[in-house]
Amino acid sequence: MVAMVIGLIIMLLVGTLFINSRQTYLAQDANSRLQENARYATELFGRQIRSAGFTAINFSPLSGGSLYAKPTSFTFSGKALKGDEISGSSDTITLSFDGSKDCLGQASAQPSNLFRVNASSQLECVAGGNTGVILDDVESLQVLYRQSGGGGYVAASAVTNMDTVSGVRICLLLRANADAGKRATEADLEQTYVDC
Repeated sequence: MVAMVIGLIIMLLVGTLFINSRQTYLAQDANSRLQENARYATELFGRQIRSAGFTAINFSPLSGGSLYAKPTSFTFSGKALKGDEISGSSDTITLSFDGSKDCLGQASAQPSNLFRVNASSQLECVAGGNTGVILDDVESLQVLYRQSGGGGYVAASAVTNMDTVSGVRICLLLRANADAGKRATEADLEQTYVDC
């Protein structure tokens, strides 16, 4: 009887340790996925925004009387940046540039990439008539713009001419999910991460 009681106590302790270590693992796994998603989103938007309005300039060597003829144009022919503010929901941003591939990897001479958050909390890109999921567990996308000539960052509705935008601030609200879609909790608080 004494041996059974001691055995049950040991099993209870081992079971408690196992459950606690599993919960710790799930929370750490959720946090590492959250940080990975934040790094990926930062790199993706940084590259896309820096490319907005990029113009491929082609010089024609040995044409006419000079070694290098002046290129036909130095300006981007499309709309580099378009933002839409959606009240009470996630914003959208469209970025265009001269390039060879869009955000979905499709061949395109002048990609136009629309980024938005869908109803399933996924960041998606719409390009060339196709839609692809870029990132899961995105609760919100908010975009702010800074215009040439100073001032702070403002919403798209306050920008009268997108050609005067000199800076873009992307804010994403990402959520950590763990264990069959349950949100990771620590002291009964939902863990969220805001990258802005």
